[in-house]
Amino acid sequence: MIVLREPFTADSPFLVKNLNDVRVIEHLSSRIPTPYSVTDSLHWINVLSSLDAINRIIEVNSQAVGVVGAYLSRDQAEIGYWLTPDVWGKGIASQAVSLFSSWLFRHTTVSEIINPVNAQNIASRRVMEKTGYKPVKTETFINKNNHMDSEVFYLLTKADNGRLY
Repeated sequence: MIVLREPFTADSPFLVKNLNDVRVIEHLSSRIPTPYSVTDSLHWINVLSSLDAINRIIEVNSQAVGVVGAYLSRDQAEIGYWLTPDVWGKGIASQAVSLFSSWLFRHTTVSEIINPVNAQNIASRRVMEKTGYKPVKTETFINKNNHMDSEVFYLLTKADNGRLY
């Protein structure tokens, strides 16, 4: 069973371990410090999780397996998530994104949620599509390694979410 809960200080070792795993961070935002330290994790738990953001630890059978969260801006949110590699491909990301998206629509003033997904991240693109998000545009940019890259922006509206359940 999947549970989404608030992050706690005790989650710091889990965050540090996984946010230093190249498989996990390969397609994540460049806003995440590299290398990721205990100080970074505590700052995220104690400060960033309360500033225009809602973040949740994803648990399966009382074990932390990832994070899902969103930055809020008026009536729009930007969602993001990651999982530990040992649970990839088990439908957990789709369930977590679906639960969290529905929660955002019910408990905030958000009317639409976006997610910029690296165009090469086929697994995350599938998660977005399985959970009702629609691709709305593609942008090309220079990434943190100074290479050309592309993101596909996915959108879910409150009206679309209501039709899914």
